[in-house]
Amino acid sequence: MTYAEATVYVQSLGQFGMVLGLERIQQLSQLAGNPHQDLKFIHVAGTNGKGSTCAFLESIFRTAGFRTALYTSPHLVSFTERIQINRQNISEEEVIAGVLRLKPLAETLGSNNQPTFFEFVTLMALCHFADQKPDIIIWETGLGGRLDATNIVTPLLSVITNIQLDHENWLGRTLPKIAFEKAGIIKPQIPVLIGPVSEDVHQVIEEVAKINQAPLNVCQPERLESQVWFRELRLPLIGRFQRYNAALAVQAVFELNQKYHVEQKHVETGLRNTVWWGRLQIVTTQNGRQILLDGAHNPAGVRSLCEAVREEFGDQQITVILGILQDKEWRIMARELAAVAIRIITVSVPNSRTVPAIQLSEFLQPIFPNCSIVPVGSMAEALAATVDSPLTLVAGSLYLIGETIAILQGIPAHHELNQWIDRR
Repeated sequence: MTYAEATVYVQSLGQFGMVLGLERIQQLSQLAGNPHQDLKFIHVAGTNGKGSTCAFLESIFRTAGFRTALYTSPHLVSFTERIQINRQNISEEEVIAGVLRLKPLAETLGSNNQPTFFEFVTLMALCHFADQKPDIIIWETGLGGRLDATNIVTPLLSVITNIQLDHENWLGRTLPKIAFEKAGIIKPQIPVLIGPVSEDVHQVIEEVAKINQAPLNVCQPERLESQVWFRELRLPLIGRFQRYNAALAVQAVFELNQKYHVEQKHVETGLRNTVWWGRLQIVTTQNGRQILLDGAHNPAGVRSLCEAVREEFGDQQITVILGILQDKEWRIMARELAAVAIRIITVSVPNSRTVPAIQLSEFLQPIFPNCSIVPVGSMAEALAATVDSPLTLVAGSLYLIGETIAILQGIPAHHELNQWIDRR
Protein backbone atom coordinates (compact mmCIF):
# COMPACT_ATOMS: atom_id res chain seq x y z
CA MET A 1 0.00 0.00 0.00
CA THR A 2 1.25 3.50 -0.84
CA TYR A 3 0.58 6.63 1.21
CA ALA A 4 -1.77 7.86 -1.53
CA GLU A 5 -3.71 4.59 -1.37
CA ALA A 6 -3.86 4.79 2.43
CA THR A 7 -5.28 8.32 2.38
CA VAL A 8 -7.73 7.40 -0.38
CA TYR A 9 -9.09 4.66 1.88
CA VAL A 10 -9.35 7.00 4.87
CA GLN A 11 -11.02 9.60 2.68
CA SER A 12 -13.51 7.01 1.44
CA LEU A 13 -14.82 6.67 5.00
CA GLY A 14 -16.20 10.19 4.61
CA GLN A 15 -19.14 8.66 2.74
CA PHE A 16 -20.44 7.47 6.11
CA GLY A 17 -20.75 11.08 7.22
CA MET A 18 -20.38 12.23 10.80
CA VAL A 19 -22.33 9.99 13.17
CA LEU A 20 -22.16 10.84 16.86
CA GLY A 21 -21.95 7.93 19.28
CA LEU A 22 -19.40 5.70 21.00
CA GLU A 23 -20.62 2.18 20.21
CA ARG A 24 -18.67 1.73 16.97
CA ILE A 25 -15.40 3.25 18.18
CA GLN A 26 -15.64 1.05 21.28
CA GLN A 27 -16.16 -2.05 19.14
CA LEU A 28 -13.25 -1.17 16.91
CA SER A 29 -11.02 -0.29 19.84
CA GLN A 30 -11.75 -3.64 21.47
CA LEU A 31 -10.80 -5.43 18.24
CA ALA A 32 -7.52 -3.46 18.27
CA GLY A 33 -6.76 -4.49 21.86
CA ASN A 34 -8.02 -1.31 23.59
CA PRO A 35 -4.81 0.64 22.93
CA HIS A 36 -5.94 3.58 25.07
CA GLN A 37 -6.24 1.74 28.39
CA ASP A 38 -2.70 2.32 29.67
CA LEU A 39 -2.22 5.81 28.21
CA LYS A 40 -2.32 9.14 30.10
CA PHE A 41 -4.52 11.89 28.68
CA ILE A 42 -5.58 15.47 29.17
CA HIS A 43 -8.92 15.65 27.36
CA VAL A 44 -9.78 19.12 26.01
CA ALA A 45 -13.21 20.21 24.80
CA GLY A 46 -14.77 23.60 24.12
CA THR A 47 -16.21 25.73 21.36
CA ASN A 48 -13.20 27.96 20.73
CA GLY A 49 -9.60 27.87 21.86
CA LYS A 50 -9.23 24.16 22.45
CA GLY A 51 -6.58 23.76 19.74
CA SER A 52 -4.51 26.66 21.07
CA THR A 53 -4.89 25.41 24.65
CA CYS A 54 -3.67 21.99 23.50
CA ALA A 55 -0.69 23.59 21.79
CA PHE A 56 0.24 25.51 24.95
CA LEU A 57 -0.09 22.37 27.07
CA GLU A 58 2.03 20.27 24.73
CA SER A 59 4.79 22.87 24.57
CA ILE A 60 4.98 23.24 28.35
CA PHE A 61 5.17 19.50 29.04
CA ARG A 62 7.72 18.96 26.26
CA THR A 63 9.84 21.83 27.59
CA ALA A 64 9.79 20.13 31.01
CA GLY A 65 11.32 17.04 29.44
CA PHE A 66 8.26 14.84 29.01
CA ARG A 67 7.59 12.86 25.86
CA THR A 68 4.36 14.31 24.52
CA ALA A 69 1.66 13.21 22.11
CA LEU A 70 -0.82 15.56 20.46
CA TYR A 71 -4.07 14.71 18.69
CA THR A 72 -5.96 17.59 17.06
CA SER A 73 -8.27 18.29 14.15
CA PRO A 74 -8.73 19.44 11.51
CA HIS A 75 -5.36 19.61 9.82
CA LEU A 76 -4.32 22.66 7.83
CA VAL A 77 -2.02 21.34 5.12
CA SER A 78 -1.10 17.69 5.74
CA PHE A 79 -3.20 14.90 7.19
CA THR A 80 -0.14 13.87 9.23
CA GLU A 81 -0.49 17.02 11.38
CA ARG A 82 -3.33 15.39 13.31
CA ILE A 83 -1.15 12.82 15.08
CA GLN A 84 2.14 14.02 16.61
CA ILE A 85 4.85 12.88 18.99
CA ASN A 86 6.98 15.68 20.45
CA ARG A 87 5.48 17.93 17.73
CA GLN A 88 6.74 15.65 14.97
CA ASN A 89 4.00 14.57 12.61
CA ILE A 90 3.26 10.90 12.16
CA SER A 91 5.23 9.70 9.12
CA GLU A 92 3.62 8.58 5.87
CA GLU A 93 4.99 5.10 6.51
CA GLU A 94 3.30 5.04 9.92
CA VAL A 95 0.02 6.15 8.35
CA ILE A 96 0.27 3.25 5.91
CA ALA A 97 0.99 0.84 8.78
CA GLY A 98 -2.00 2.20 10.69
CA VAL A 99 -4.38 1.71 7.76
CA LEU A 100 -3.07 -1.79 7.07
CA ARG A 101 -3.58 -2.67 10.72
CA LEU A 102 -7.06 -1.21 11.17
CA LYS A 103 -8.72 -1.66 7.77
CA PRO A 104 -9.25 -5.43 8.25
CA LEU A 105 -10.70 -4.78 11.71
CA ALA A 106 -13.09 -2.18 10.33
CA GLU A 107 -14.25 -4.61 7.65
CA THR A 108 -15.23 -7.16 10.29
CA LEU A 109 -17.90 -4.74 11.49
CA GLY A 110 -19.84 -5.25 8.27
CA SER A 111 -20.61 -3.02 5.31
CA ASN A 112 -23.47 -1.29 7.14
CA ASN A 113 -21.43 -0.51 10.24
CA GLN A 114 -18.18 0.91 8.91
CA PRO A 115 -16.40 3.54 11.02
CA THR A 116 -16.56 7.18 10.02
CA PHE A 117 -13.45 9.03 8.94
CA PHE A 118 -13.00 10.58 12.37
CA GLU A 119 -13.55 7.34 14.26
CA PHE A 120 -10.96 5.54 12.16
CA VAL A 121 -8.38 8.32 12.52
CA THR A 122 -8.99 8.54 16.27
CA LEU A 123 -8.26 4.83 16.67
CA MET A 124 -5.23 5.17 14.40
CA ALA A 125 -3.93 7.86 16.77
CA LEU A 126 -4.52 5.66 19.82
CA CYS A 127 -2.67 2.73 18.26
CA HIS A 128 0.22 4.97 17.25
CA PHE A 129 0.46 6.46 20.73
CA ALA A 130 0.33 3.01 22.32
CA ASP A 131 3.33 2.05 20.18
CA GLN A 132 5.22 5.29 20.95
CA LYS A 133 4.53 5.27 24.71
CA PRO A 134 4.42 9.01 25.41
CA ASP A 135 4.37 10.33 28.98
CA ILE A 136 1.31 12.50 28.37
CA ILE A 137 -1.22 12.83 25.54
CA ILE A 138 -2.96 16.13 24.80
CA TRP A 139 -6.26 14.90 23.38
CA GLU A 140 -8.62 17.31 21.60
CA THR A 141 -12.27 16.49 20.99
CA GLY A 142 -13.55 16.61 17.45
CA LEU A 143 -17.15 17.76 17.92
CA GLY A 144 -19.02 18.21 21.19
CA GLY A 145 -17.74 15.75 23.76
CA ARG A 146 -20.31 13.35 25.16
CA LEU A 147 -20.72 11.35 21.94
CA ASP A 148 -17.44 12.28 20.28
CA ALA A 149 -15.13 9.41 19.32
CA THR A 150 -12.36 10.80 21.53
CA ASN A 151 -14.55 10.24 24.59
CA ILE A 152 -13.66 6.56 24.95
CA VAL A 153 -10.62 7.55 27.03
CA THR A 154 -10.45 8.18 30.77
CA PRO A 155 -8.12 11.15 31.27
CA LEU A 156 -6.11 12.45 34.19
CA LEU A 157 -7.83 15.81 33.73
CA SER A 158 -10.79 17.09 31.71
CA VAL A 159 -10.56 20.66 30.38
CA ILE A 160 -13.40 22.73 28.90
CA THR A 161 -12.21 26.00 27.36
CA ASN A 162 -15.51 27.85 26.80
CA ILE A 163 -19.03 27.37 25.48
CA GLN A 164 -20.36 29.34 22.51
CA LEU A 165 -22.90 28.72 19.78
CA ASP A 166 -21.50 26.45 17.06
CA HIS A 167 -22.55 23.19 15.39
CA GLU A 168 -26.07 23.81 16.68
CA ASN A 169 -27.57 21.15 14.41
CA TRP A 170 -25.57 18.56 16.31
CA LEU A 171 -25.14 19.97 19.80
CA GLY A 172 -28.28 22.02 20.43
CA ARG A 173 -29.37 25.58 19.85
CA THR A 174 -28.84 26.97 23.35
CA LEU A 175 -25.69 27.41 25.41
CA PRO A 176 -26.90 25.09 28.21
CA LYS A 177 -27.60 22.30 25.69
CA ILE A 178 -24.17 22.73 24.11
CA ALA A 179 -22.62 22.85 27.59
CA PHE A 180 -24.23 19.52 28.42
CA GLU A 181 -22.65 17.92 25.34
CA LYS A 182 -19.22 19.38 26.08
CA ALA A 183 -19.50 18.36 29.74
CA GLY A 184 -19.89 14.79 28.53
CA ILE A 185 -16.10 14.41 28.71
CA ILE A 186 -16.32 14.59 32.52
CA LYS A 187 -15.54 11.19 34.06
CA PRO A 188 -16.26 9.84 37.56
CA GLN A 189 -13.89 11.32 40.14
CA ILE A 190 -11.62 12.84 37.44
CA PRO A 191 -10.85 16.54 38.05
CA VAL A 192 -12.38 19.10 35.70
CA LEU A 193 -10.98 22.51 34.81
CA ILE A 194 -13.09 25.05 32.95
CA GLY A 195 -12.41 28.50 31.53
CA PRO A 196 -14.58 31.57 32.20
CA VAL A 197 -18.18 30.72 31.29
CA SER A 198 -21.61 32.25 31.79
CA GLU A 199 -23.65 31.39 34.88
CA ASP A 200 -26.15 29.18 33.05
CA VAL A 201 -23.32 27.23 31.42
CA HIS A 202 -21.51 26.90 34.74
CA GLN A 203 -24.64 25.44 36.34
CA VAL A 204 -24.85 22.73 33.69
CA ILE A 205 -21.19 21.77 33.98
CA GLU A 206 -21.34 21.88 37.77
CA GLU A 207 -24.34 19.51 37.79
CA VAL A 208 -22.57 17.00 35.52
CA ALA A 209 -19.46 17.23 37.71
CA LYS A 210 -21.53 16.59 40.86
CA ILE A 211 -23.18 13.54 39.33
CA ASN A 212 -19.72 12.18 38.52
CA GLN A 213 -18.22 13.27 41.86
CA ALA A 214 -15.59 15.06 39.81
CA PRO A 215 -13.75 17.97 41.48
CA LEU A 216 -14.52 21.16 39.53
CA ASN A 217 -12.13 24.11 39.28
CA VAL A 218 -12.63 27.35 37.39
CA CYS A 219 -9.70 29.12 35.75
CA GLN A 220 -9.56 32.83 36.56
CA PRO A 221 -7.07 34.41 34.13
CA GLU A 222 -6.99 37.69 36.02
CA ARG A 223 -5.32 35.96 38.96
CA LEU A 224 -2.50 34.78 36.73
CA GLU A 225 -2.26 38.19 35.09
CA SER A 226 -1.67 39.67 38.55
CA GLN A 227 1.63 37.77 38.69
CA VAL A 228 4.50 39.74 37.17
CA TRP A 229 6.07 36.84 35.28
CA PHE A 230 2.87 36.07 33.38
CA ARG A 231 1.79 39.67 32.89
CA GLU A 232 5.13 40.53 31.26
CA LEU A 233 5.24 37.36 29.17
CA ARG A 234 4.92 38.01 25.44
CA LEU A 235 3.03 35.12 23.90
CA PRO A 236 3.63 34.06 20.30
CA LEU A 237 -0.14 33.74 19.84
CA ILE A 238 -1.52 37.25 20.06
CA GLY A 239 -4.83 38.53 21.36
CA ARG A 240 -6.49 38.65 24.77
CA PHE A 241 -8.33 35.39 24.10
CA GLN A 242 -4.99 33.62 23.65
CA ARG A 243 -3.90 34.83 27.07
CA TYR A 244 -7.06 33.18 28.44
CA ASN A 245 -6.11 29.96 26.66
CA ALA A 246 -2.57 30.20 28.01
CA ALA A 247 -3.84 30.79 31.55
CA LEU A 248 -6.08 27.73 31.26
CA ALA A 249 -3.12 25.64 30.09
CA VAL A 250 -0.96 26.88 32.96
CA GLN A 251 -3.58 26.01 35.56
CA ALA A 252 -4.06 22.58 33.97
CA VAL A 253 -0.31 21.95 34.29
CA PHE A 254 -0.38 23.00 37.94
CA GLU A 255 -3.40 20.72 38.54
CA LEU A 256 -1.23 17.77 37.52
CA ASN A 257 1.97 18.89 39.21
CA GLN A 258 2.00 15.96 41.62
CA LYS A 259 2.13 13.55 38.68
CA TYR A 260 4.21 15.70 36.32
CA HIS A 261 6.68 18.01 37.99
CA VAL A 262 6.87 21.19 35.94
CA GLU A 263 8.74 24.28 37.13
CA GLN A 264 7.77 27.87 36.40
CA LYS A 265 10.75 28.25 34.05
CA HIS A 266 9.38 25.38 31.98
CA VAL A 267 5.98 27.03 31.87
CA GLU A 268 7.44 30.36 30.73
CA THR A 269 9.66 28.82 28.07
CA GLY A 270 6.92 26.48 26.90
CA LEU A 271 4.44 29.30 26.48
CA ARG A 272 7.00 31.50 24.76
CA ASN A 273 7.89 28.77 22.26
CA THR A 274 4.39 27.57 21.43
CA VAL A 275 3.71 27.17 17.72
CA TRP A 276 0.15 26.89 16.45
CA TRP A 277 -0.49 27.70 12.82
CA GLY A 278 -3.44 29.73 11.66
CA ARG A 279 -4.45 31.32 14.95
CA LEU A 280 -3.76 35.00 14.32
CA GLN A 281 -0.43 33.82 12.96
CA ILE A 282 1.73 36.56 11.49
CA VAL A 283 3.62 35.66 8.32
CA THR A 284 6.14 38.17 6.98
CA THR A 285 7.03 37.72 3.32
CA GLN A 286 10.38 38.53 1.73
CA ASN A 287 9.19 41.95 0.63
CA GLY A 288 8.16 42.81 4.20
CA ARG A 289 4.46 42.31 3.65
CA GLN A 290 2.55 41.03 6.71
CA ILE A 291 -0.17 38.42 6.32
CA LEU A 292 -2.33 37.51 9.31
CA LEU A 293 -3.88 34.04 9.28
CA ASP A 294 -6.77 33.14 11.54
CA GLY A 295 -9.19 30.22 11.32
CA ALA A 296 -11.99 31.59 13.51
CA HIS A 297 -15.11 29.97 12.09
CA ASN A 298 -18.01 30.99 14.31
CA PRO A 299 -19.33 34.40 15.45
CA ALA A 300 -17.73 34.28 18.92
CA GLY A 301 -14.34 33.38 17.45
CA VAL A 302 -14.62 36.10 14.82
CA ARG A 303 -15.49 38.71 17.44
CA SER A 304 -12.42 37.72 19.47
CA LEU A 305 -10.32 37.90 16.30
CA CYS A 306 -11.55 41.39 15.42
CA GLU A 307 -10.94 42.56 18.98
CA ALA A 308 -7.38 41.23 18.83
CA VAL A 309 -6.77 42.89 15.45
CA ARG A 310 -7.90 46.25 16.79
CA GLU A 311 -5.78 45.85 19.94
CA GLU A 312 -2.63 44.78 18.11
CA PHE A 313 -2.80 46.87 14.94
CA GLY A 314 -4.90 49.89 15.91
CA ASP A 315 -5.81 52.07 12.94
CA GLN A 316 -3.61 50.31 10.40
CA GLN A 317 -5.32 49.83 7.06
CA ILE A 318 -6.19 46.19 6.62
CA THR A 319 -7.14 44.24 3.53
CA VAL A 320 -9.27 41.19 4.36
CA ILE A 321 -9.32 38.06 2.22
CA LEU A 322 -12.56 36.38 3.22
CA GLY A 323 -13.99 32.92 2.64
CA ILE A 324 -16.68 31.17 4.74
CA LEU A 325 -18.71 27.95 4.71
CA GLN A 326 -22.48 27.92 4.15
CA ASP A 327 -23.23 25.93 7.31
CA LYS A 328 -21.72 28.60 9.53
CA GLU A 329 -23.37 31.88 10.61
CA TRP A 330 -21.64 33.34 7.59
CA ARG A 331 -23.59 36.60 7.34
CA ILE A 332 -22.80 37.56 10.93
CA MET A 333 -19.15 36.56 10.51
CA ALA A 334 -18.80 38.45 7.22
CA ARG A 335 -20.20 41.67 8.70
CA GLU A 336 -17.86 41.48 11.71
CA LEU A 337 -14.76 40.87 9.58
CA ALA A 338 -15.67 43.48 6.98
CA ALA A 339 -15.89 46.10 9.73
CA VAL A 340 -12.10 46.00 10.29
CA ALA A 341 -11.25 46.25 6.58
CA ILE A 342 -10.64 49.05 4.12
CA ARG A 343 -10.66 46.54 1.26
CA ILE A 344 -12.15 43.05 0.95
CA ILE A 345 -11.30 40.25 -1.44
CA THR A 346 -13.84 37.42 -1.33
CA VAL A 347 -12.87 33.90 -2.30
CA SER A 348 -14.52 30.49 -2.34
CA VAL A 349 -13.23 28.09 0.31
CA PRO A 350 -11.78 24.80 -1.07
CA ASN A 351 -14.77 22.86 0.24
CA SER A 352 -18.09 21.85 -1.29
CA ARG A 353 -19.90 23.71 1.50
CA THR A 354 -18.42 27.11 0.63
CA VAL A 355 -20.30 30.36 0.24
CA PRO A 356 -19.41 31.32 -3.37
CA ALA A 357 -17.12 34.33 -3.58
CA ILE A 358 -19.64 36.25 -5.69
CA GLN A 359 -22.48 35.62 -3.22
CA LEU A 360 -20.28 36.81 -0.36
CA SER A 361 -19.33 40.03 -2.15
CA GLU A 362 -22.92 40.72 -3.21
CA PHE A 363 -24.06 40.34 0.40
CA LEU A 364 -21.43 42.74 1.77
CA GLN A 365 -21.52 45.47 -0.89
CA PRO A 366 -24.81 47.15 0.21
CA ILE A 367 -23.72 47.04 3.86
CA PHE A 368 -20.29 48.59 3.21
CA PRO A 369 -20.84 50.77 0.12
CA ASN A 370 -17.62 52.74 0.66
CA CYS A 371 -15.42 49.65 0.84
CA SER A 372 -13.84 48.04 -2.20
CA ILE A 373 -15.22 44.48 -2.32
CA VAL A 374 -14.00 42.23 -5.14
CA PRO A 375 -14.62 38.48 -5.68
CA VAL A 376 -11.79 36.44 -7.18
CA GLY A 377 -11.52 32.92 -8.53
CA SER A 378 -8.89 31.41 -6.22
CA MET A 379 -6.79 31.94 -3.12
CA ALA A 380 -3.68 32.30 -5.28
CA GLU A 381 -5.42 35.09 -7.20
CA ALA A 382 -6.48 36.73 -3.93
CA LEU A 383 -2.90 36.77 -2.62
CA ALA A 384 -1.67 38.21 -5.92
CA ALA A 385 -4.35 40.90 -5.84
CA THR A 386 -3.24 42.03 -2.37
CA VAL A 387 0.52 41.93 -2.97
CA ASP A 388 0.82 45.68 -2.40
CA SER A 389 -1.19 45.65 0.85
CA PRO A 390 1.14 46.13 3.85
CA LEU A 391 -1.28 44.24 6.14
CA THR A 392 -3.58 41.47 4.94
CA LEU A 393 -5.90 39.34 7.08
CA VAL A 394 -6.98 35.93 5.75
CA ALA A 395 -10.00 34.72 7.71
CA GLY A 396 -13.30 32.89 7.81
CA SER A 397 -12.36 29.21 7.61
CA LEU A 398 -9.54 26.88 8.64
CA TYR A 399 -9.76 25.32 5.18
CA LEU A 400 -8.86 28.71 3.70
CA ILE A 401 -5.97 29.09 6.14
CA GLY A 402 -4.61 25.68 5.17
CA GLU A 403 -4.74 26.56 1.50
CA THR A 404 -2.98 29.88 2.14
CA ILE A 405 -0.17 28.24 4.12
CA ALA A 406 0.27 25.67 1.36
CA ILE A 407 0.51 28.40 -1.29
CA LEU A 408 2.99 30.44 0.73
CA GLN A 409 5.14 27.34 1.28
CA GLY A 410 4.77 26.09 -2.27
CA ILE A 411 3.40 22.70 -1.26
CA PRO A 412 0.14 20.85 -2.01
CA ALA A 413 -2.63 20.84 0.57
CA HIS A 414 -4.87 17.84 1.22
CA HIS A 415 -8.19 19.51 2.08
CA GLU A 416 -10.29 16.56 0.99
CA LEU A 417 -9.18 14.65 4.08
CA ASN A 418 -10.80 17.28 6.28
CA GLN A 419 -14.30 16.78 4.92
CA TRP A 420 -15.70 14.46 7.58
CA ILE A 421 -18.71 16.59 8.54
CA ASP A 422 -22.00 14.90 7.68
CA ARG A 423 -23.13 15.37 4.08
CA ARG A 424 -26.31 13.32 4.09
